[in-house]
Amino acid sequence: MKTLKLLILALSLTNLVYSQDRILTGQVVDSEFKPLISAIVLKNTGGQGIRTNEQGFFQLVISSEVTEIQIQYIGYRTENVKIKNKCHINIIMFGDLLVDWKSVGQEEKYFQKKRRALRKSYKKAIINGLLQEEKECE
Repeated sequence: MKTLKLLILALSLTNLVYSQDRILTGQVVDSEFKPLISAIVLKNTGGQGIRTNEQGFFQLVISSEVTEIQIQYIGYRTENVKIKNKCHINIIMFGDLLVDWKSVGQEEKYFQKKRRALRKSYKKAIINGLLQEEKECE
């Protein structure tokens, strides 16, 4: 009987270790690194979202099952972001495009080009303190 209790205790402790929650912090900004106030941040597992504060920051408690977050903001393209093992992440949102049926395939190319152009500016934004450096969880 004592062995059975120890086995149950060991299994429940193992479950706790593997399902630990962590805190993900981040900042949501536009392509000019200005904070987006009240952007909605959602877990990919569903549930209620949270809103960013006046500086575009958010703090979200997530489980190990959460692999992606979604960010929504009126007038901006919804972003799905893989978070991997990060504890802090920066999200740059792009304004939505109004497209007609002829340019539907060009939209993704446009956003890829904008992302490439932002790489140098992104590094400068971290150096100048506009954004915090992204970091992995320990």
